[in-house]
Amino acid sequence: MPFEHLLTEKRERLGIITLNRPERMNALNAEVMQELWQALSLFEADREVAVLCLTGAGARAFCAGMEAGSLTGTKPLAALRLAKQGQSLVNRLEGLSKPTLAAVNGLALGAGFELVLACDLTAAVPGASFGFPEVRLGMIPAWGGTRRLAEVTGRRKVKELVYLSELLAAEQALELGIINAVVPADELMDKVADWAEKMMAGGRLALWQAKKVLDREGGMSLERAQDFEAECFAVCFTTSEMSERVKAYADRRAAAPSPGERDAGQGGEGEDGAPEEAAGERSSTDDFFE
Repeated sequence: MPFEHLLTEKRERLGIITLNRPERMNALNAEVMQELWQALSLFEADREVAVLCLTGAGARAFCAGMEAGSLTGTKPLAALRLAKQGQSLVNRLEGLSKPTLAAVNGLALGAGFELVLACDLTAAVPGASFGFPEVRLGMIPAWGGTRRLAEVTGRRKVKELVYLSELLAAEQALELGIINAVVPADELMDKVADWAEKMMAGGRLALWQAKKVLDREGGMSLERAQDFEAECFAVCFTTSEMSERVKAYADRRAAAPSPGERDAGQGGEGEDGAPEEAAGERSSTDDFFE
């Protein structure tokens, strides 16, 4: 489906949505929001896509927020509708059954920061910045991002960022746990592709059930969260995927030499008298995720 303000592509089982308004710093307006909703729905329904990535075109911005011109002269009732539409959009992004990755190539401000916070993992370039500058512009963040951010940093830090309209550099966001990695610009998409590849190496159903649990259990009591985990655990047994993966793992372990056999074939001792490890020796987790 062609879009006016977005680019979409598939790289094997990774779906990529690019906000494509670099001349406007990939700012959002009603049309972009509608297209983004449609693109999310298309990739959610695409069985070939297991993981989704959201990024921005150009080198300046991931998304600089709402387009200023679309807000000028807005009446209160229209502003209420806009806030509700924005909330629905980020809830849609956060609620996808498939893991979502944000590749932040520049500024992520206001609504752009809201989109980042709704994604599961985020990689950013060193020059990226994050923040809620709305108070300086005479309004407030209203798409749920302050609540999402508070779950990571605590409310006091969120108050500082919102009240002072301060921006966070990429390294600061990394230290606070808001993003997961800072990488050079020419390695940004490789980083998210690597994440996606590792996710897709696991069981698809298990990956989706893990996302469901991690997204929802935070608002539950411990007892309800444990019940929900058990239910999602049981869902993993509804297809042959789990049995096939466990059997393959057991077969590899059975075929591997025992520790004693490996030791006998290695010979040699380290300086402290302990047997030296063979070069390239694999762990059980290496075998499991092969």
